[in-house]
Amino acid sequence: MHRPQNRVVELVAYLALGVALWISMGMIVRADEGTPQQEAPQQETSDSGAAIADLGSGINIDAGDDVGTVESSNLRGLGALERSRGRRTYFESLSAINLQKAIDAYLENQRERIESYYEMRDYRDQKVADKRHTVSLEDAKRIAKEKAPDRLTSQEFDAKNGKIYWPDPLDDKVLLPYTRLINETFAKRSDPGQRYRGEDARRVQRMVQLMQSAVDTIKHELPVREYITLSDYLSSVSYEASFDAAGNRVDQ
Repeated sequence: MHRPQNRVVELVAYLALGVALWISMGMIVRADEGTPQQEAPQQETSDSGAAIADLGSGINIDAGDDVGTVESSNLRGLGALERSRGRRTYFESLSAINLQKAIDAYLENQRERIESYYEMRDYRDQKVADKRHTVSLEDAKRIAKEKAPDRLTSQEFDAKNGKIYWPDPLDDKVLLPYTRLINETFAKRSDPGQRYRGEDARRVQRMVQLMQSAVDTIKHELPVREYITLSDYLSSVSYEASFDAAGNRVDQ
C-alpha cells in the first residue's frame, strides 16, 4: 500500500538530482567563460533550492524577489488596492475644493462686474441729468420773469402814495392789521425821503402769506374763480413789494 508514495519520493529525488546535475553543468560552462570557480558552490546551493522549491510549489521564483504565501500576496494586493482608492478619493476631494474655489472666484467677479455696471450707469445718468438741467444765468432770469406774477396795475395800486385798492373780501376788517402794515410799507416806498430796502419787501411778503392763509380757511365758501382771482391778486402784491420806486429789485 505504501509503494506509490515511495515511488513518488524516489521520483522527486531523481528529479532533484537531475536538476542539481544540470545546474552543475551550467556552472562548469560559466567557469569556462570566466566565472570565478569559488562562487559555484554558493550559486549551486541557491539555484538548487530555488529549483526544488519550484518543483514543490509550482511558483516561478526569480532571484531577488520577495515572495510569500498566497494569503500574504492577497493581503498585499488588497492593501495596494485600498491605497489606490484612497489616492483617488483624495484627488477627487482636492478637485472638488479647487472647483468650488473657481466657482467662488467667478461669482465674485460677476458681482464686481455688475456693481461696476450700475455705478457707471448711475454716474452717466447723473451727468446727463446735470447737463440737461444746466441753465445759464440769462435763461434763469427769463424763466423767472415768465413765471413771475404780474405787477399791480394802476387800477389796483396808486404808486404815488403807495395806496392799494383791496378787493372784497380782502378789505374786510378782519384782515385790517395786515392790509394796514402793507399800505404803510408801500407808502414808505413812495416817499423820496426814505429808503426802501429788502427787509421792507420781506415784511410785505410775510403779511401777504398770512392773508393767503386766511383766504384758504374760507376756500370752500368761495367760488373757484373768485378764489383763484384773490390768490393771484395777493401774489401780485407780494411781487410788487420786490421792487423799489425806481423799479429795481431789492429782495435779491
